[in-house]
Amino acid sequence: MWTIDRETLPALELGAALLGSGGGGQTTLFRMLAERALQQHGPVTVLSPGEAPDDVTVIHIGLVGAITAFAEKPMGGGEFTHAFASLVSDQGGPHLVAGYEGAGANAFAGILVAAETGTPLLDVSGMGRALPRLDQTTYTAAGLSMSPFSLIDTSGTLVRIDTGPPSEAERLLRANTALLGGWASFAGYRLPIAQVRQHGVAGTLRAATDLGTALLEVNSSAKPPVDGARHLASGRVIEVEWRHGSSFGAGSLTLRTADDQRALRVEMQSEFLVVIDDGIPVATTPDIICLLDQRSLRPIQAERASVGSEVHVLALAAPARWLEEDALPLVNPRAFGYSLDYVRL
Repeated sequence: MWTIDRETLPALELGAALLGSGGGGQTTLFRMLAERALQQHGPVTVLSPGEAPDDVTVIHIGLVGAITAFAEKPMGGGEFTHAFASLVSDQGGPHLVAGYEGAGANAFAGILVAAETGTPLLDVSGMGRALPRLDQTTYTAAGLSMSPFSLIDTSGTLVRIDTGPPSEAERLLRANTALLGGWASFAGYRLPIAQVRQHGVAGTLRAATDLGTALLEVNSSAKPPVDGARHLASGRVIEVEWRHGSSFGAGSLTLRTADDQRALRVEMQSEFLVVIDDGIPVATTPDIICLLDQRSLRPIQAERASVGSEVHVLALAAPARWLEEDALPLVNPRAFGYSLDYVRL
């Protein structure tokens, strides 16, 4: 058991951005919302899955849609708590809240609900990193459903969906998110704690906080010390190309290494997905590929990568659950359209 207070948030924000692997959305607005919630309601208690009562049900929440839409159409207040409450009300019994993603901006969504309701926050997620689709979870890999799930917009409109196949749930979720204005609060993956313990990615928030703390304690260096990370290269970005005409399609960036001896290419979509070193794949999804600005050691988002940036390229090992036989096909390079198999770090 541990607590998240306002002093925890800078480290959590930095580590959550790392686990975003270039995606997960800008964290600033959500960190500010979490600061306000903690100021108003006090620190949030965080439990590991093993510390949770055996009779509890877990509801996973977060933002779906575009962070840019969220910035243009900010919260009216309480949307995530209302989504959470909508799944509690028709079941009864004790419930805990968890984030479905645990990385990027969504690392803070569970904090908002926990602070506003006094419900303990469970340190578990269905991803352990950022991924673009809600059916890309370790729960889906285990055959568990995200349904029933609720979507709530800033005017309080609630959409409740109950369907079986993950692909159909994802399709309906995206269509309704667009109708709700480009983003909505989500509550779903309502699961007994026994299933969460078996199939969830435990310790995502703790890992993010530890990663962020490590980076906050160092100055810029040639190879930033990130525990467990492999340093793939450092250099200058010399080309950024987005195909399909926008940053929401597929793209790539090319890095000239600091010793000017080789070129490194990073394939990206919503996240950084593949690193190719002189024609050889050296890191792939689901391992977590990160670009850090050399001077600030702050993570760079895929959509904001630009020519001239001087960066470190790092890779963190994926949560072990993603490497199991039933889960890997959901998140390996082929799941994103690349004719490559997973390359283990």
